[in-house]
Amino acid sequence: ALRMEPRVRREVTWLLDCYNASPESTEMTVRFGATVPHAGRRLLVFGQLGELGAHSKTIHEALGRSVLGYERVWFVGEEARVAYETCALEQKAWCKDTLEVTNALDEVLAPMDLVVLKGSRRTALERIFEQSTWGGN
Repeated sequence: ALRMEPRVRREVTWLLDCYNASPESTEMTVRFGATVPHAGRRLLVFGQLGELGAHSKTIHEALGRSVLGYERVWFVGEEARVAYETCALEQKAWCKDTLEVTNALDEVLAPMDLVVLKGSRRTALERIFEQSTWGGN
C-alpha cells in the first residue's frame, strides 16, 4: 500500500507513492508520472523528503530542477520549499501542509486528471487523497 498505488475516483486517476521517499525513488516516480501514457492533465504533489541530514538542501534543489512534464505542481513542507524555488515550471505553489494542498487541488481538479502524490512518510500525502472531494474512500 502507498507504493505506486493507483486509485481512480470520480474520473480522476491518483498515483499514491507516499509510503517512503528516497531521492532516487522520488526522481523515478516524478519521471514516471510525467511520461506514462495519459490523456488528461498531469498534476504533481511533491512532499518533502526526510532524514537527508546536511544534504537535504542540495538534494531538494536537484529534485526541484528535475520536475518537468506537469501542468501544475504543489510542494509540501518546509524542506520542499527549496525544490519549489528551483522548479522551472510556471504553475507551481508551495504549501505548508496537506490541508492547504487539498483545498488548492479541489479548486482545479477535473475528470481525466492524473494526480501523482510523492513524498516521505512523515508528510502523510495520502491525507490529500482521503480528504479531497475528488478522492476519498
